[in-house]
Amino acid sequence: MERNIYEEILHANEEHHNLNSENSGQYPRLSRHEEHDTASGESADPGFISFYSSVTGSPRMMSLADCVFGRQMAEKAIMLHHAEQLTEDRKRIHTDHIQELNAQRSNVISHLEAARRPYSAVLPQQVTQLERLLLQIESERQRTEESFWKDIAEIQKSILESAFAYHAIKDRYQLFVGLERSDG
Repeated sequence: MERNIYEEILHANEEHHNLNSENSGQYPRLSRHEEHDTASGESADPGFISFYSSVTGSPRMMSLADCVFGRQMAEKAIMLHHAEQLTEDRKRIHTDHIQELNAQRSNVISHLEAARRPYSAVLPQQVTQLERLLLQIESERQRTEESFWKDIAEIQKSILESAFAYHAIKDRYQLFVGLERSDG
């Protein structure tokens, strides 16, 4: 099963804390339910953000890698998580709007079918109005789809850029940790 980037970041964060066992007392561990509640789809951003937004411990107790790259890694992790939340929110809004348009379309189609029946009391102008309304709903649906995919493409681009930046920072961090251990 494939993990999302947020879970990968949390896993990397756990590895980071395991690498720095001498500093393990200064970082509070988040419980699994605080990190991400996948059953309900809710995430505990306040705990995640507050953990990274405050500087814990004295800079003298932190490793050089933590001082140089710790905040950068945290910021990129938060940016990735935020972009994923934007994607989920945008998908939910899009789905709701498309369902609403589909309901309107079904309603207009049923009225149009009833109006086209032989011996219907509906005037031809009303049939034309219903046909125009149907075309408007379908064009609105098409515009909604196009704007959704444009938005998602920009958000995915942001996620990709943040992921590349995060992995670059993570690689430099691990290089520093390796150098500190070989010198220490």
